[in-house]
Amino acid sequence: MYDFEDGPAGWAPGQNVDSVATVESFANGPGSPHGGDWALEATTTPGPASAAKTVVVAPATPLDLSAATGVVAWVDAYGGAPGATGYEATLTLVSGEERLTSTLDSFKPDQWNALTVDVADWPHRGRITAIEIGFRALGTDAPWGARFQVDDVAYLH
Repeated sequence: MYDFEDGPAGWAPGQNVDSVATVESFANGPGSPHGGDWALEATTTPGPASAAKTVVVAPATPLDLSAATGVVAWVDAYGGAPGATGYEATLTLVSGEERLTSTLDSFKPDQWNALTVDVADWPHRGRITAIEIGFRALGTDAPWGARFQVDDVAYLH
């Protein structure tokens, strides 16, 4: 659905994110997009490391994922939050007022992580009005500004 080869494709800063841009490379490992030549990079607002940092897309026409069994997004991020005991990433699908979230609490910084959400039995999958991807550090509220990358957001069938 989103490979970022033609720009941000409507993705925008969400909670505690200052900006998004498409990038060919980045300072944290692995340093290159998951697939293709471009990835989306979010620059976060310096603040508590445990605060959620999100990017979001709200397609002009809702996505019909009726034939999908799941959605996957590949996420990479900076590590190094002072005092962090780990990291967490979330993938949320929105259908009007309904939300379906999957949390990866074993997120590994400096490498691509697959975030997946199972939609096979979700009755609202035929009208996805937004997708939100979030990242945060666990175990610390120390001030921290970081970046994270998203690539290859796709549905599974």
